[in-house]
Amino acid sequence: MNGISTEKFVIDQKLDYKIKRIRQMNNSHYKECMGLMLKRALTSIFLFLFKSALGLKGKERYSMISHSKKYAMIGVIIA
Repeated sequence: MNGISTEKFVIDQKLDYKIKRIRQMNNSHYKECMGLMLKRALTSIFLFLFKSALGLKGKERYSMISHSKKYAMIGVIIA
């Protein structure tokens, strides 16, 4: 596995653990659980975009990385 795949796997494991704990605690934590699931999905999307941007050159790479960072920040704010 390359570095990005390993990083995504570790992030997914941590978020899965948090989601399971929240679900076990109480259903009143539904919003927090949904936020974590959204964060996990957006992290996956961000890492995919970042990985695909590494194959591009020059200005294309910069614009792809800046767009993926912007969407990741929007996702974090929403979550």
